[in-house]
Amino acid sequence: MRVTRILLLVLALTGPLAALPCLAQLVPDSVPDLQLQAPGSAGGVISAPIHATPRPPDGKILVGGDFVRLANGTPRTRLLRLNRDGSLDAGFAPVISSVASACVIYSLAWANGTIYIGGTFDSVNGASSPNVARLDSNGNLSAGWNSPFPSGSPGQPVRAMAATSGALFIGGDIQLNDAFGLARLDPLGGSWDHAWIAQTQNGDLANPPTGGTRGAIRALALADGDLFAAGDFLKIANVQARGIARISQASPVSVRSFDAGLSASSYRVSAIERSGSKLYIGGNFFRAQAPFVSYLNRVDIVSGALDAGWQPNPNGGVEALALAGNYLYVGGDFTNAIPANGGNCLIRYATSGNGAVDASWNTSMSNSVLSLVHDCRLRLIAGGAFDSAGGVARNGLAGYTAAGGDCIFYSGFENP
Repeated sequence: MRVTRILLLVLALTGPLAALPCLAQLVPDSVPDLQLQAPGSAGGVISAPIHATPRPPDGKILVGGDFVRLANGTPRTRLLRLNRDGSLDAGFAPVISSVASACVIYSLAWANGTIYIGGTFDSVNGASSPNVARLDSNGNLSAGWNSPFPSGSPGQPVRAMAATSGALFIGGDIQLNDAFGLARLDPLGGSWDHAWIAQTQNGDLANPPTGGTRGAIRALALADGDLFAAGDFLKIANVQARGIARISQASPVSVRSFDAGLSASSYRVSAIERSGSKLYIGGNFFRAQAPFVSYLNRVDIVSGALDAGWQPNPNGGVEALALAGNYLYVGGDFTNAIPANGGNCLIRYATSGNGAVDASWNTSMSNSVLSLVHDCRLRLIAGGAFDSAGGVARNGLAGYTAAGGDCIFYSGFENP
């Protein structure tokens, strides 16, 4: 607050007050307000990071991360569901557990009338299903599902998923059965599709040793019959594709001619979002040629060519994106936007014009925003590692009134 008063004084002395942006701090809505708590936080509040908040076609919001209870003591272990009004779905309470210390849900998807969960864990409701599982709508492990991972695989988290009626694509730090970084599974039983090979690489060796320079997948999405894979890799299927690639869903894997022009030294892409013929990409990257737009770009969905007229400038890494109305909401670990006063860790840009930050929508999260989704009604749901939003206590999960939303396309671009 003291910094804001000083800024207002300086601007008042140097220019007309009518030119000032609105600096009012936005506070989150009253729902959701679950105050999620992490393991070991009984009697206090320890940050419980939320990594995934997708919206299935039923309009409810799935929430995955590293939490074990609500502040009121209600148990919820790594996975919960919000009703359409933002309240807790009391009838959905699967128990996700691990024999190791690491137990986190990083990714969520759905198809075939069921929910897919990915991360680093060993069991669902006491039944073995390491790192990836298929659940029914009530949170029970689906009959006939067998995870392809061995029990106790905490070093191979599934960080991203995309599902169709005929395939489940999983990505992460995978190093198993030639499925390095990225794999395709049978969506009903969970078995590997050994004919579909799209290994990630961070060097010139097509088959580096286990633990070698592989790179990882951090986001997956379906579009126009293809699969977009994003992460921190230099190559995929032995074809150069820094940070993001467009590849075929069928085997043998074909890497499309798509190049976002990212630098060979900084190319991590963590979030992707589609708008018609354009693709928004966010992460921790730089472009290899002018204009040197960093962290957040808009490119052609077919070629990857930069939209040079749209130049946002967050000053740090981007982890999550969500389109709603005429705005792109951006979450990450940046401390502010350029120009200033866009908000810490959560800002919004106009999708029109040159992508100016909307200084009238100003909120400040205490720590990183890792996931974003619009509920297709009037609310933006933000998840992350924060324990306050706009100065109000919101441990890991917060909602903001945000008009707009696309009810045709769901998380993952396409609803199979």
